[in-house]
Amino acid sequence: MADVPSQIVPRHGEDQQTTEAPTVQFLTRGDLSRRWNLSVETLKRWEKSGKLSFFKLGKEVRYRINVVEQIENTSEVSK
Repeated sequence: MADVPSQIVPRHGEDQQTTEAPTVQFLTRGDLSRRWNLSVETLKRWEKSGKLSFFKLGKEVRYRINVVEQIENTSEVSK
């Protein structure tokens, strides 16, 4: 009789783990300008002064939605 390899049984919970990264949403300058009712020029000034964090995707500027929401929750800027 041939040896049959034993089945590997995952430990408790191992088969239920996912390795998906959380999704991060972004806003464009236009999106944020409309959301906060501010001009794009104001957003640019805030970026330059360091008041508003951003990053560039190619030539386009993007803002992380979680950072925008944090600013909204801690300042007078309203939606």
